[in-house]
Amino acid sequence: MSENNQSILSERIINYKLNFFLLIFGRFVSELGSSVFGFALSLYVLDFTNSAAAFSLVLSFSIIPNMLVNLIAGSFVDKHDKKKTIVITDILSGIIVLTFMCMFHLNPQSILMLIVFKVILAVTQSFFGLAISTSIPNIVGEKNTARANSLFTTVGSLINILGPVVGAVAYKTIGLQYILLIDGISFILSGISETFIIMETKRGISIDTPKKEGYLSGIKLGFQYILKEKTTTFFITITLLVNLVFSPLSALVIPYINYNVLKVSGVQLSVIQGSWAAGAIIGGFLLSVKKDTFRLIKHVFVLISAQAFIMIMFCFPNLKVPLFDSRWVITITFSLLLIILGILNVMQNVPLYTYFQVRVAENLRGRVFAVFNVTIMLSSTIGIWIFGGILEFAKWDQILVVSGIIMLIVSVLLSKNTYFKKFNESVE
Repeated sequence: MSENNQSILSERIINYKLNFFLLIFGRFVSELGSSVFGFALSLYVLDFTNSAAAFSLVLSFSIIPNMLVNLIAGSFVDKHDKKKTIVITDILSGIIVLTFMCMFHLNPQSILMLIVFKVILAVTQSFFGLAISTSIPNIVGEKNTARANSLFTTVGSLINILGPVVGAVAYKTIGLQYILLIDGISFILSGISETFIIMETKRGISIDTPKKEGYLSGIKLGFQYILKEKTTTFFITITLLVNLVFSPLSALVIPYINYNVLKVSGVQLSVIQGSWAAGAIIGGFLLSVKKDTFRLIKHVFVLISAQAFIMIMFCFPNLKVPLFDSRWVITITFSLLLIILGILNVMQNVPLYTYFQVRVAENLRGRVFAVFNVTIMLSSTIGIWIFGGILEFAKWDQILVVSGIIMLIVSVLLSKNTYFKKFNESVE
């Protein structure tokens, strides 16, 4: 049978709409359960220990394994059946949570047990996350990949808003043990729903790799591919630089300025904090109804420059305007700027994410995504350390202005890159 006939047959057999629904359903159920559990666990650790150090220790053990395991997981995902990896890791996550529920019932005061549980679950979810990310084009079709990423962003942002609210209510009403039960069941239901996905194989570019390849040599091959593919290297570099600035902005700088300097209330801060997610929901929705979102990648530096301008605009409270003496005016203004920033950030990120899914060789996609994920995690962590240190001795408005100007200069310089110009010419 010819390749064209196989492709036609594949299109008839695979119901991309059903796959899309099953994927969205599975992601929503498991991620909402995880978000509710994560927030409830934070409250439990703070209630039980009353220690910020213990809380940060438990939190760090869900982040560090992700960075360490991602590279191995990327090589594993490339070598094995992605659908089986998705289903098994989702169901396994449910079993891990339910097992922990039983152990928690017997010994609810063990911080060590919490840490071990967080490490095991984080490792399992690293494999699951990479398997999902790298197989989107095979599940929904290459043409629908950008739209799927847009909707995932919308769902993820919605969960970021709902998760803490539902988690707080559930923690106070039913307690951590029943939350564990619901979370475990949600993972298993998600895994069962994913068994009905019919995944297309061998979609996209592939390159020759050794048949008997160890994990270390597989990781090395992934790095060699990235260094060889200059456009891929270029986009990973952009991700690193942007994340180094904008991740600390939302996680650290904006909350610090508003709560510690401008003295907004806890309620007002929660409104401000939720605004970025609200913008991401709007941005994700706008992209999901747009036919060709991938072409936005040609305007990535326009979007980054616009975000840099907004970063500078966050200095508005220092303008000698009586209106800005009101804490609610400050809250509303920050919220509006963050909504716009969230929209622009999604419009920048979704096409970049889609690039790695459709333009990277399929049998190396896991390894490239692993490097991409580690880049995001490392740059976010380093950025928070840097900005946290600078906020101790520099004026907050100077930090925002200087950071915004640096991002503008970097954006202009990178937009003239030869590889980026050649890539733009190749995008229809």
